[in-house]
Amino acid sequence: MAGFLIPPWYKTETPKDLEMNIVSLIFGFSMGASMFTAGMAIKQTMQAYQRKRLFSAYIIMCWLDWIGCNCMGIITYCWLRGFAPPSFWVFFFIIVFWSMQIQFTLQIIINRISLLLGNKTNINRVKWGVAVVASLINISGFCIWVPARLQISHLYEEINIVWDRTEKAVFLIVDLSLNLYFIYLVRSRLIACGLTKYTELFHFNVIMVVISVSLDCVLMGATFLPSPVVYVQFHQLVYLLKLYIEMNVASLLGHIVKSSREQDARPTEGGRQRVRDELVSGRMTTFVTASRTGHVRLDDMSRDDSYRRTSDWENGIMKKVETKVVFTETQDQASTSDQERMITMSKSTRPSTFVGFSALSNRVFVRPGETLTGTQPNPEHPRTIVIYGWGDAPPRHISKFTDVYRQLYPHAKQVAVLSPIYKGFIDHVAQRTEAMLPVIHEVFPNNASEGSVLFHVMSNSGTINYSATLNAYKETYNRPMPHALTVYDSTPGTPYLTWDNLKRFSHAMAIGLAAKLPLPFIVTQVLCAWFFCMIHVFDYLAGRESAPKFSHRIFTDEQWESKKNTRLFLYGKGDFLIPWQHIEGYMAVSQEAGYPSEGQLFESGHVGHMKKDPESYWGTIQESWERAVGRYYEASNKPRERTVRPGQV
Repeated sequence: MAGFLIPPWYKTETPKDLEMNIVSLIFGFSMGASMFTAGMAIKQTMQAYQRKRLFSAYIIMCWLDWIGCNCMGIITYCWLRGFAPPSFWVFFFIIVFWSMQIQFTLQIIINRISLLLGNKTNINRVKWGVAVVASLINISGFCIWVPARLQISHLYEEINIVWDRTEKAVFLIVDLSLNLYFIYLVRSRLIACGLTKYTELFHFNVIMVVISVSLDCVLMGATFLPSPVVYVQFHQLVYLLKLYIEMNVASLLGHIVKSSREQDARPTEGGRQRVRDELVSGRMTTFVTASRTGHVRLDDMSRDDSYRRTSDWENGIMKKVETKVVFTETQDQASTSDQERMITMSKSTRPSTFVGFSALSNRVFVRPGETLTGTQPNPEHPRTIVIYGWGDAPPRHISKFTDVYRQLYPHAKQVAVLSPIYKGFIDHVAQRTEAMLPVIHEVFPNNASEGSVLFHVMSNSGTINYSATLNAYKETYNRPMPHALTVYDSTPGTPYLTWDNLKRFSHAMAIGLAAKLPLPFIVTQVLCAWFFCMIHVFDYLAGRESAPKFSHRIFTDEQWESKKNTRLFLYGKGDFLIPWQHIEGYMAVSQEAGYPSEGQLFESGHVGHMKKDPESYWGTIQESWERAVGRYYEASNKPRERTVRPGQV
């Protein structure tokens, strides 16, 4: 018997045996994911109940999303198995529950973002803007998918094929954009301002974004299966996993804030600690300042018994901060979710993370040369040394290089540049160039053209920033940047995504993430490989030149780098990330292009040559500098100044 609004010409869309096996397998996985997700939701609901915040927006959205996923999955499975005959009502409720998935999944992500946006107007703009986009997708589903499944006309079916893939691509873009925006806010408003405890949240979110986008791609790929209806069963599993990811992010966020409560708590005056009754009477707000304007407000989201009651406070915040505990009335809470925190912070001058250095920006630091009584700067030494760290290298590691340079060339000014890996992926050329302008203004002020400058570049991440510096100088002064020597340490490597490069880069990235993710190493490496592939696909679709390809393009272009400059390549046979053969290939290309190029091969691994053979490492740099500065002045037709020692004429 035909269902409601089923036309006489309707043809049954029952999947074949193999396709039905796939449907059953996906449904089984979905039921398992449903149990795990429900367990997490129950746990968070009980925690909210104990804090008397059971009906928060976050908890409600999680349960509605869970209900929408499972109802859609069950109805779809019954329809595909033939337990429920096709009818308008079957297709209508599938779209209704699908709409719930779309709306609540995106709003849960926005709920996270709202924790970092102090401006309520901006929060509402994001919230309603995404809601409008999602609603348009939902409305189009009612107008296109339902008539196509009812087989009203062949035209609807053809339009639906295109629409299905288009709406999933739109959702992927919106989902990815919101997650990247959250990552950006964590990095720029928390980590960059000294709250390093959120680094774990940042790295966790990067991995979760890769997994979430992968799920969207799997769902989109399912639309290309021979059967036009099998892909519908994938929605339940994909959106349950995405919900589970969101709840885990919220759980991690709560864990971090709870830990911060244990660190921020301090005894009151006279050594007495606040008792439980005092804590219950209000809401705890912590203001953390560190020689900068602005404040961080973290609303209490842990139970009262999470505060330590012993006198052991040795694990407090290990940095110079001013901490004030203020109690505000509960009517000021104005919560929007179970994890809501109002976090506002000015982007004024940040403290230097290098001992002895001053911060020019959150990535560029400078310290002047030494001024020793009775001594004059040696004109044969570099006047400035610029050091680009490798990817995510902390200041304490880069300082091992700056300290030796200070011993070799004590009068030289030093500029140190941090190289965050994520910036190399997401920033376009203009952003990278702007980030390196402080280097140009510090090293070449007032159109200075004196080229007694040494650049020391480490790994591909350092090369990306060095190339951006060349571009910044060219755009500022419209000529190649003057300098005598560039030291390439374990770089450059090929920018193209070959199979070998994918294995090496994903392996190196997975090593750094293995300690942060409770996953088998091979799984972590696969996720990293997928991330690299997605970045390249995005660059291709956006028509954007990636940072490594830009560096590769200007490597032998005299508009950016003059041939007066000498290049020294330091590389090792033990380098797994960038093979020594690749660097020798770049060195040969450099020589053929007319750039004076030298090389020194070590036995050590990536950026490990200085540690394994410091005498040869620094000796090579010193000797190369002496030759390079001579070539530079000779090519510039400038007299080379020399130090006059006692007894010389």
